[in-house]
Amino acid sequence: MPQVIVSPREPKGPRLLEVPVDPDLLAAGDHNGSTFYQHQGFARVVAGAQAPEVSLTDGWWAVAIGMAAQESARTGQVVDLRHAVPDVTM
Repeated sequence: MPQVIVSPREPKGPRLLEVPVDPDLLAAGDHNGSTFYQHQGFARVVAGAQAPEVSLTDGWWAVAIGMAAQESARTGQVVDLRHAVPDVTM
């Protein structure tokens, strides 16, 4: 079962709290994949019931920032994204 450690001031000291989560949701995961809730949202978008929560430009920036972070970690230098312009028109 998933757990959270909290360390309140009163009563002092860390406490371990168990967090009940539906096993099907745990199995769905969110690392290198989508959560159950993200799948539900995607299905609503495909059905025309809602607009996408993020745009193609949002996705482009997420990738650009991740790549810049990797480059910065590798080189120890700041990566300037001020002149990066996403080319995401279709």
